[in-house]
Amino acid sequence: MHSYPVLGGRVALDQRPTEARLVSAVPEPGWSMQVWHGEQWLRVDFSKDDRVSTVSVSWNGTEPAVQTYVIGN
Repeated sequence: MHSYPVLGGRVALDQRPTEARLVSAVPEPGWSMQVWHGEQWLRVDFSKDDRVSTVSVSWNGTEPAVQTYVIGN
């Protein structure tokens, strides 16, 4: 399991050689959270005011690639 602390929350993923599964996503107080997923990707957004903090992971028969980024001030 891998944990990704980001602005606004924390995401835990069960990463396997060719896929990833969301274990938990916990927002910090005052932040909201949304989760989207497809067959070979998932995304978790934490938002507050004009900020959005994202954990994005994708795979396509390959090792999962995780990206984190923040939009806004």
